[in-house]
Amino acid sequence: MRIKISTKVGAPLDIVRNNFGEELFRALSPAFPKLTVHQYDGNKVGGKVAVELDFFAFKEQWVSEITEVREGDFLYYFKDKGRKLPFFLSTWEHRHIVEAQDSEHTLITDDFNYSCGNRLFDVLCYPLLYGQFYARKKGYQQYFHHLYQRINPLL
Repeated sequence: MRIKISTKVGAPLDIVRNNFGEELFRALSPAFPKLTVHQYDGNKVGGKVAVELDFFAFKEQWVSEITEVREGDFLYYFKDKGRKLPFFLSTWEHRHIVEAQDSEHTLITDDFNYSCGNRLFDVLCYPLLYGQFYARKKGYQQYFHHLYQRINPLL
């Protein structure tokens, strides 16, 4: 199944691109399940992100690998693929698309495809995954607003 969620933030592309890393990843982590980062190699081809999801009663490992990166004057893009996934997912591919809107605004799009291996489970997981990623909207906006204000205090 595919989910695509876009968020406009008040910071230029270069600020967003240069700060789209582990600190942001941690800032966007949901309250549940609790997420522990074990590895974050950065957003370069071959880089890995390994996390542990704590669901209280059990823990699951998730490892993704960056498989593609593109950078241009108005676009920054990278894709990760799930290499080791929680039991409820059989495939995961996530495109992070960061596009300049104008000199002070950037559009961040989380565009991902997943499968639980069963269409019914895909449908049941949809609202949970959508909610987790929809919650990033506010996180993205706050993170980049505060970051841009620190860099440009006259704003």
